[in-house]
Amino acid sequence: MKIKQIILFTIFSTIIVAQVATDTRYHGARQLALAGSDIAWQLDEFAVYHNPAAGAWQTQTSVGMSYEKLFGLSYLPHISTVVSSPFTSFGTTSLSFEQMSVSYQSKSLSNEMAVGLSQAFFLQKDRNSTLSMGFTANYYSVDYGKSAGPTGDGSDGIDLGSHQTFGLSVGVQASLHETHWVGAWVKNINSPRIGQANTTSYLPRSLSVGYSYVPYHLVRTHFAMNHALGKVSQYHAGLEYQLLSSLQIITGVHSNPNRFGFGLRLNVKSMKIDYAILTHPVLPLSQQFTFGIAF
Repeated sequence: MKIKQIILFTIFSTIIVAQVATDTRYHGARQLALAGSDIAWQLDEFAVYHNPAAGAWQTQTSVGMSYEKLFGLSYLPHISTVVSSPFTSFGTTSLSFEQMSVSYQSKSLSNEMAVGLSQAFFLQKDRNSTLSMGFTANYYSVDYGKSAGPTGDGSDGIDLGSHQTFGLSVGVQASLHETHWVGAWVKNINSPRIGQANTTSYLPRSLSVGYSYVPYHLVRTHFAMNHALGKVSQYHAGLEYQLLSSLQIITGVHSNPNRFGFGLRLNVKSMKIDYAILTHPVLPLSQQFTFGIAF
């Protein structure tokens, strides 16, 4: 039992960025495998989580669903779902849903939810270069469950309440000959706060910038830097290689802490199935599964 408590403490020390809400930054197995390096180049529906401006490239309505147990632990489930659809006049509109909960001895300790509405569009596009911009407005909700109570198991504890707020993220993406790509995005640019009085805290805020080099369609390399407010900057690098027409190999690394990612993407007609792992120097590795379909 003490081992589980130690793991819980270590996890929260690792992924809580001095705020109330958890900053789960890897949505979709592809991004997990790339260790977050694809800020400049990402053309599928999960772009809304990493750089909403990249959604402007979508040409089909698509649905993506992702599931993982953070660090392989059953009491830390994390799910993400995105529906994206391009509109000729207004760019691409996406609706996203994300949920993460923490439980202990079958008791809910917290439940976090984010519902987002994204819009991406081109500011300029010709045969040589492109420039796109994207916005994501998120509704955040955090439910703290119950206190331990006299018995210590939460069965007779008091309700700790819930809080809600809104956050706005902005991203830009540019390309030259669809070979050199740069991108940047700011998460929670409006500095949203959650809680009341002396329990008020800022939600995770960060700046990410990246560069991708795509010499031809079978190989893509990615580099990125992420700086979360109050934290040490992280540096990311990733590589994607199209091994077969239906099979893609994905790998990536990032610093602070040093982590290594690896994944596979299987394309079957209009469907894609992704699987990825991401190591951790202390905690167990994370695994993520993603299923997507385009119409």
